[in-house]
Amino acid sequence: MRLRDSLHEVRQRGYAVVESELEEGLLSAAVPVRDPDGTVVAALAYSTSVGRRTLAQVTGEVVPLMLEAADGISADLAEHRVAGTRSVPRDGFF
Repeated sequence: MRLRDSLHEVRQRGYAVVESELEEGLLSAAVPVRDPDGTVVAALAYSTSVGRRTLAQVTGEVVPLMLEAADGISADLAEHRVAGTRSVPRDGFF
């Protein structure tokens, strides 16, 4: 799969997950943290070994908790936003 296709799929799904792509036996997931304008400003990441959890467990159990936590952080960022500031996306950066 091409990188652009992978990024499109991640955007549609709302999170990234990889199994043994970066390192054999490593299962990882990441979810975005957004500022009040919807710009991704950070991410929450989780990694485990394929022997401890399955891909189905990570996507079905862990990712929903990560998304909930990221939404909470995003809400906190909106609540504590400094007036007159906003994130500025970088050209060519996702």
